[in-house]
Amino acid sequence: MPSDSTTTLTKSGYATRDAAPLQSKFGRKNPALLLSLGLVSLLSLTYSCGALAATAPPLGSASNFAIVSDTFTNSGNPTIITGSICYTTPPSTAPTTVTGVVKTPCDTEIADQGIALADLDSQLGTCIPLGSAVDLSAVVVSGGTPGVIPPGCYSSTGAMSVGSTVTLNGSGIYVFRPGAGATTAALNTAADSIVSLNGGACAGNVFWAPTAATTLGANSTFIGTVIGNAGMSMGAGATLSGRALTSGGTVTTSANAISLPGVCAAPTVPSITVSKISNGGVGTFGFSGSNGFANQSITTLASGSAVAGATQTLTAAGVSTSITEAAPPLGYTLASISCTGLGSGGTQTNDLLTRTVTLDAAATAAGAAIACTFTNNLDGFVPPSTIPSLSEWAMLFLAGLLAIAGFAAIRRKGL
Repeated sequence: MPSDSTTTLTKSGYATRDAAPLQSKFGRKNPALLLSLGLVSLLSLTYSCGALAATAPPLGSASNFAIVSDTFTNSGNPTIITGSICYTTPPSTAPTTVTGVVKTPCDTEIADQGIALADLDSQLGTCIPLGSAVDLSAVVVSGGTPGVIPPGCYSSTGAMSVGSTVTLNGSGIYVFRPGAGATTAALNTAADSIVSLNGGACAGNVFWAPTAATTLGANSTFIGTVIGNAGMSMGAGATLSGRALTSGGTVTTSANAISLPGVCAAPTVPSITVSKISNGGVGTFGFSGSNGFANQSITTLASGSAVAGATQTLTAAGVSTSITEAAPPLGYTLASISCTGLGSGGTQTNDLLTRTVTLDAAATAAGAAIACTFTNNLDGFVPPSTIPSLSEWAMLFLAGLLAIAGFAAIRRKGL
């Protein structure tokens, strides 16, 4: 029989390791525990890699259209469309309201849809692979909360779905690619599911490009522009803040509301300031980094006093970024790295051996003003001792009296 194994997702793919010891230790005596562990690992998909930067595709003439399709079918009213629509085959029942133009057929809009889709195809290499048949509600990015997703490009080889709630968190571009590398992969949302925005996320910066049809569940709330050639079906009561650019397929509505997203402010890229503290002496310390951080040197002027380098603007938000201190002057050893101003839920990982701090994608969220302090100690440096204050001496004296009283009570009882 083939041996059992567990699978761990890494940024580059899947690496397996033998799980037979785990089964022999727990499985025979407690199969229920082993089953529970397996279910938890399946339902909580964690992706430790940071989201990679994405760019918005050019929509051209299609930007003002809420619907671009070969066939438009409206099976129930009230259907309210805020924006323009175009199609080749019209619906037998007209929607209740269309605030923009109604155009037939779509010509330049179809061409511009194709240009936008080609642009998204060119970004596939920067997408984080989420595996196959992914429920975005369960995805954990960079140790965050399930279903809370920072800006970036995400792909799957199978269908993508929204089973409950997905929160797009942070100012930036979001691209979702169901079916990357596969023949067909759908985009589906469950009834009453919700895609929401937080932390400066904007509906006009969200893009979905499935290779199969999109189905929005009844009474669901969905956000973003869907670009594909396989059509979209909206369940009764579903709402879309975005666009259905699906020429090549059919758009079906049923008492829905579709509204063009508003204009998004340009995402604010994060900044970072590096400060240097040298204890026991002074010196010049060099720093380098990624994500647009330019090399810089900082010279300390007095032992124990911080000196800040020039504030730098990073190239992109939502991208894992590292800052490294060069080999320090002779006799100095890096003692600590402390960073503040990280984006919501962001974390730092220190490696004192390589003198590097790594900030995850959430830490470098748009608008974050990050400040990192590197502290070095000169060989032989001894931190100054702390002399207790008068109130601290009083507490020490009281603690001593209580200890003596307790000891005397024990002696009286003969213990």
